Amino acid sequence: MTRTTNDPHGLLFRSPMHHTSERELLMTAPTDPAVPQQASVTGSTTAWVPWLLTVVLFSLVVAMSVGILKSLDGAGWAEAVLSGGTAFGTSIGICLGVMAAVRELKRPR
Repeated sequence: MTRTTNDPHGLLFRSPMHHTSERELLMTAPTDPAVPQQASVTGSTTAWVPWLLTVVLFSLVVAMSVGILKSLDGAGWAEAVLSGGTAFGTSIGICLGVMAAVRELKRPR
């Protein structure tokens, strides 16, 4: 299946029987040198790996703590696991939200 010319993100498709003409290929090619190209994100991606690992480990510590406290309180095994899972999901969501907010605040304007 090929992309349509008015669909830069490839969401609309034509039938496989449609052959893309040379004119259509030229219309979709980037030709404006004034438009800045996407910068490589390999350096920034590598810097986020330790932070993501830290967030996951911190969330695991929070989940284990909640699960242990819940089981010491007299709750059953299933309830302790559910509480720990809820704590993990909540803490990882908060941490990822904070990381996104810091990234946006550090972005040059």
